[in-house]
Amino acid sequence: KGKGKGKNLGNVKQASKTVVLLNVVDTRKTKHTTAWTCEREQVLEGFVFFINDLDTISCLDGGFIKQVQEVIHFMKAPREIQISRLHSTLLSSVADCDMCKRQHLVPKFKPLKDAQVKQLLQKIPDFENYKYRDSHRGVGEFIIKTHRNGLPMDGGAMSKHTKDALQFVLHRLSCESIPLNNKLNHLKTLAEAFTSCQAEQARVIDQLYGQLSGRDMTLKEQMLAMLNSYKERILESVVLALHPGCAANQRLPHYQSSYRTMFGEQIGLSGVEPAKHDPHKPFLSVHEWHNFISMYNKKFQVAEFVQDIVNDINQHDPEADRYIHLKTLCDWASPKEENGSSTQNALGFISHNLYWDEDNPGAYTSTPKDDRLYEPFVNETVGFSILEALFSA
Repeated sequence: KGKGKGKNLGNVKQASKTVVLLNVVDTRKTKHTTAWTCEREQVLEGFVFFINDLDTISCLDGGFIKQVQEVIHFMKAPREIQISRLHSTLLSSVADCDMCKRQHLVPKFKPLKDAQVKQLLQKIPDFENYKYRDSHRGVGEFIIKTHRNGLPMDGGAMSKHTKDALQFVLHRLSCESIPLNNKLNHLKTLAEAFTSCQAEQARVIDQLYGQLSGRDMTLKEQMLAMLNSYKERILESVVLALHPGCAANQRLPHYQSSYRTMFGEQIGLSGVEPAKHDPHKPFLSVHEWHNFISMYNKKFQVAEFVQDIVNDINQHDPEADRYIHLKTLCDWASPKEENGSSTQNALGFISHNLYWDEDNPGAYTSTPKDDRLYEPFVNETVGFSILEALFSA
């Protein structure tokens, strides 16, 4: 096939894909640059594992291997291509972060009774000081009412949406399996949201639901919950930059609702439906729309999100509050062949890359403790590989 006709491709497992690579080599050799340019991104997507395992080619002549190395070097050099592709994917409906759309994936549970919700909330230090907006009414009654009936944003679908999500959140936070510090942090986040408007309450309920339902989800859903947290940080940063006075007058959630309504589905934000029903969201000009999407795209940095992934996986504390659950990650990365002959999972991720490489400590920003040597511990390159495997499939 091409220059490799009659040659044994050795240990290369992706034989059918290898033919495509040989064709690209021939294309480049004959200087059909237009064809090469068109196929380069396709090749980048299809040959991540072949590229990483170049040393497995054992039976090709040296001249041909040199040609392959030239093309691979040409493909691997621009990390910007990988980042650009991930940037486009993660800021699209493919990476929809609205975890409440996945409520059907969560196991059935029995909602707490009002008295149980009240008892759970009283674990929050100084809970009596959390007041609804500028009133003297505590947030407890509003949380209990929302747990029972949902937020009355439209009296219909959104009420059920927020009720189901909040019931799951409080059910999960009542479980003994969650460390006390993590439990209190989540409860405080919920109580603080209820000192604000319903738009903010809906946003935080969605956020907590995504994070706390992760244990019952796949790795991709856990990654989406983490991506949602990152997208929300960018959203708040951009809105505050464009409307610096909105935080002081408690208008931030409503400005966010305007931008969610306009761009949420396009860039995969959560909370789009509650935002549509926010009666206090301001009318914004076309110029403001343009400034928002331009600034959001610039502030969204794939490399920054990858570092979040690395930091989350590499946490030392066994009771750390995680988005990525290590068992889920290990199960996902397990080799696809049960007989042990494969080193890759079904998406082509090289399974052993999930663990600390003692021969290459410079690739890491920290060192695992002794009790973490046999648990996942990754560097930035592996973080990119996980993200690409999940969102290129």
